[in-house]
Amino acid sequence: MKRKFEKYLLLIIPAVVLLIAVILIAGRKKKTEEDKSEVGKEVFVYDSVDPQTFYSEHTVFYVDESVLHMIDTTSGVDMVYCDRPNCSHMGLECPAWVIGRSAMPYNGHLYYFGNIDDKGAFTMQYLYEADANGENRGIVTALHDVQDIQYLLYRDKYVIGAYRNHVEVDEEGMIINDNREEAAIFVIDLESKKVQMGEKVPGLMPDVGGIYYEDGAVYYLCTHFDDTVTETMVNEAFSDDFAAFMKSHLVFELYRYDIASEAKTLLKTFAFTESPEFTDGDVFYQTSDGYFLYDRKSGESVKLPIAAGSGRVCRNNGVLYYNYVEEGSRQRVYCRLVNGTAEELMRMADDESFVIMAMCGKSVYVGYSEGNSYCMGVMSLDDLDHGNFNVKDLRYFGK
Repeated sequence: MKRKFEKYLLLIIPAVVLLIAVILIAGRKKKTEEDKSEVGKEVFVYDSVDPQTFYSEHTVFYVDESVLHMIDTTSGVDMVYCDRPNCSHMGLECPAWVIGRSAMPYNGHLYYFGNIDDKGAFTMQYLYEADANGENRGIVTALHDVQDIQYLLYRDKYVIGAYRNHVEVDEEGMIINDNREEAAIFVIDLESKKVQMGEKVPGLMPDVGGIYYEDGAVYYLCTHFDDTVTETMVNEAFSDDFAAFMKSHLVFELYRYDIASEAKTLLKTFAFTESPEFTDGDVFYQTSDGYFLYDRKSGESVKLPIAAGSGRVCRNNGVLYYNYVEEGSRQRVYCRLVNGTAEELMRMADDESFVIMAMCGKSVYVGYSEGNSYCMGVMSLDDLDHGNFNVKDLRYFGK
């Protein structure tokens, strides 16, 4: 019985058949040599919970204990991204040993961030580039004072990311402040190797809540407390009603960053709202007046016929998908919004429900619980649209 998905922290990878893995990886390598990799041509989106995972319509990439894995969602096979026979997949001699995070094939190359030499671990991140199969790695450029990369996009000729810093170090590399709070975006031009560092988010508890790229511009959602809030107020709120405190004082700001001019423009400020959803550069948010969509292109907010307290809103080809828990029944109701009309798709007991993690073309990635394990699986968009929870298990997160 599939039960409610919870946040996953410990990852356990299911065993795969080595022969199948070698054949499939070899096939990927042949495609790379012939046409710079069909996999690298897919459009990948990041996981909003785990920055080590990327999804496309047919493939999932993730890093586990410094080893890059690839899941072919058609076959369901999970394999180490290495085509060397009898490789132990341990150490730098293995092409899949990335010692970093956010590994992604793109335009015939494999990219990832890390610090192989472990020099200035708290102050330096390097962008590495390798052949599509992981061989011949080298450093593209360095990011100074970037610690925790949260979101990452590979679009056009750019690598675009959002990060947070948590500690401050001295010249000897020793931590002198473990309560640092900084967040910002960065842009790397893969052709010129130029690095652009965005302005840091101001205020207490700063964060970047998502990034989106279109036509030479980066859209991102910032979060921070308003100017009236002090650290003392935050600490006191933890022992009181912190949710109400956040709703009253947490500010969300939507920005556009134009890469060519390096100019930042504030598009919209959201206050007195529940945590907004950032989707394709637009913002879905709730207030006491209802559920709204802010369209960045029109600059207008439109009220949506979505139930208050709805869970994550996803958009695929103009259709909105959302869910909510029905009062009194303890059932989670899954719906879609098409041309302004809400349609119910399915109902499940709340403790047996699932969450949509990503939507890529006709593939819908979902998280749920199966037995004593958390699981990530994939279902077809057609099944979701017809209310059928027909899911293929892909990855387990602890037994």
